[in-house]
Amino acid sequence: MLADALRTMMNTKEAPGDYTKDGVLYCGRCNTPKQVLLSLPALTGTDTPQPFPVACKCQREAGERAQAEQCAEEFKRRLEARWRADGFHDPSYLKSTFSDDDGTNPKLADVCKKFVDRWPEMLKNGMGLLLYGGVGGGKTFLAGCVCNALLEKQVRVCATSFPRVLNVLQNSMDRQKALDRLAQYQCILLDDFGVERGTEYAQEQLFAVVDARYRAKRPTIITTNLSLHDLENPQNLSYSRIFDRLLELCPVRLCVSGPSRRKGLADERRALARELLL
Repeated sequence: MLADALRTMMNTKEAPGDYTKDGVLYCGRCNTPKQVLLSLPALTGTDTPQPFPVACKCQREAGERAQAEQCAEEFKRRLEARWRADGFHDPSYLKSTFSDDDGTNPKLADVCKKFVDRWPEMLKNGMGLLLYGGVGGGKTFLAGCVCNALLEKQVRVCATSFPRVLNVLQNSMDRQKALDRLAQYQCILLDDFGVERGTEYAQEQLFAVVDARYRAKRPTIITTNLSLHDLENPQNLSYSRIFDRLLELCPVRLCVSGPSRRKGLADERRALARELLL
């Protein structure tokens, strides 16, 4: 049995194109050794070096890819379980990727890509991203692209909206615990800031959400239809403390303007419907 085990250990799988050089087998694809000569008399019964299998460059890279894919799947599984438990996440925000960008705002897209590329610095300094401008300009699209790109880097991201967060908080048995969960994500997209303004209760919840991220010192991506002038000149003291926190939370501020992306997509769908049905 020991001899059989030894033969198995010394056996090297040969593939088409492999070749022998200096007494060892080489991979025909990457031209690196698939064997190494070792003198192990205690095992082989001889001082003469014998070939033992090793991983060539191809095999090592394949193993690294398989391990990376396994880690990515495990990360995704655990994050999805957390999303379900928290109730904050809205998967519809993760449909956008930079590969889908139509090039309407190349400079803004470039800044968003750099935000992803320099994520370690963004995380270290708690630097968030504010996308502001009119309805339909592509703020949510760009924010979703950033979130997807960060997920590919295995960053713990949550994509949601202020109305959804406020609804979760309103129905939570432990509001502080819910806020603590919100603060634990490495990055959060909070879409549609400002649409829920009006009541004193809503203002209180707004401040609590923004303050939770501010105190956690973690990057937050916020989209809003409010102008930068609106944010820098709040209507009253209540809004002032909210907007001050928000602007400090998001030192990277991008004005997203131009034709309505949403209207353009609606026009394309109407044209397709006419083509199919009329």
